[in-house]
Order: sequence, then structure tokens, then C-alpha cells
Amino acid sequence: GLYALHRCIDALIEREAAAGKRIVHVPFAESKLTLLLHSALGGGARTTVLICASLDPSDAVETISSLRFGEACSRVESRAARQGDTAAIARLLHSLDEEIKECQALIERDQRWERRMVQREDRVGMKDNFTTQVTKEDVEDLAAGVMIIAPDDGTEAQEVVKHEVHADVLVGAEEHEARLEQLLRRRRVLLG
Repeated sequence: GLYALHRCIDALIEREAAAGKRIVHVPFAESKLTLLLHSALGGGARTTVLICASLDPSDAVETISSLRFGEACSRVESRAARQGDTAAIARLLHSLDEEIKECQALIERDQRWERRMVQREDRVGMKDNFTTQVTKEDVEDLAAGVMIIAPDDGTEAQEVVKHEVHADVLVGAEEHEARLEQLLRRRRVLLG
């Protein structure tokens, strides 16, 4: 299992070093694990390898071995990237970037600030059951004291307060903004 995976990684690194000078066999068929990972390791997939390490001295040998394996995995390059797919991806990214620029220009042209007013109604509990208590005898200012509000007993009066809320919002380019978000999402997918 893991030994066969290590041999596959080593063979992939050796194949890249040979760069077409000689054919290097990668033993994917030697275990079920490497057969399952064949497309991820030797194909055009984007693969992530996570390495677990421990700071405990009793695990030092396994940690160093895991880190060396991770370093070997980082040297494996996707074969699809070398086979011309990068040119197609670059062309696609360039066309996406052009569409993004056009969309941003349309947003700048059509977008404007608009002041909007919304009428709101809020139900407010009127706290009229409070008392004040002076904490300093010499001071007559109630701010020097403490305000004690009685616990809510459910008998407080409710009042509806109407007020206007003003806000400045950007309007006029909602469709272009939705299109821009789609284009940016496609670009992120391409870049991985």
C-alpha cells in the first residue's frame, strides 16, 4: 500500500527527470491504493497531500519519514500541465480577463448612488418602572447615582415608534454585477 505509493512517487520524479530521454515505468498496478490514485498522481488532477507530524521525540523517525515523503510529493509535476493544457488554460484565462474588464467598465458606466428612504415601524417597550438611588450623599446630581430598573414583569406599555431610515445605495448595474460574480467564480475554478 504505502510502500507502493512511495515507489510510484519516486518513479514519477524519475520520469520527470528523464524528460523524454528514456521511458520510466510507474508501477501503479502494484497495489489497490496506487490504482485508485492513478488519475490523481499521473493525470491532470490537482492533488493535495497532507502530512501529519508530531513533536513528540518518540515519533521523530516517523515524522522525518513523513516529511521526506511530503517533500518528494511536492516535486511531482502534473503531466497535463506539460502537455499543452497550460496554453489552453492561459487562453481561457485571457478571454475571461477581457470579459471581466468589459463587465467592470459597464458597471462603472451604469452604476450610480441613490438615496433611499424607508419608513419603519418598531414596537418599543416603555420602561417606566424604574427608580433612582443616590450613592453619594453630598452630590445632588442624579448622574452620580445609580438607576435601578425593575425586572420585566410583562406589564410594561408597548408603543409603536415610526421613523425614517435614509441610506445611500448603489443601483443601476445589478445585472452586470451578477455577471461579474459569475466570471470571477469561473476564474477561481480555473486557477484552482
